[in-house]
Amino acid sequence: MLEEPLASNTSEENYPVTAVISHVVRPGREQGYEAWFHGIAADARTFKGHLGVSTIRPHHHAHPEYVVILKFDCYDISRPG
Repeated sequence: MLEEPLASNTSEENYPVTAVISHVVRPGREQGYEAWFHGIAADARTFKGHLGVSTIRPHHHAHPEYVVILKFDCYDISRPG
């Protein structure tokens, strides 16, 4: 067990952040969801510290869950690009 932090003079805002968004999309609404996803991905790219966007699309119609993963180098919402 560590008694002191691994790095000094860092705040929690300097750690990498990953946001995971999961939605079950109703049949017939996939095209609208894809449009929403592309808008979110485009907006995410405008922020400094953006590291990437990934999506996991459903492979089977019985479980139509989409997962969107957004990665940033730190948690600082005041840093738009």
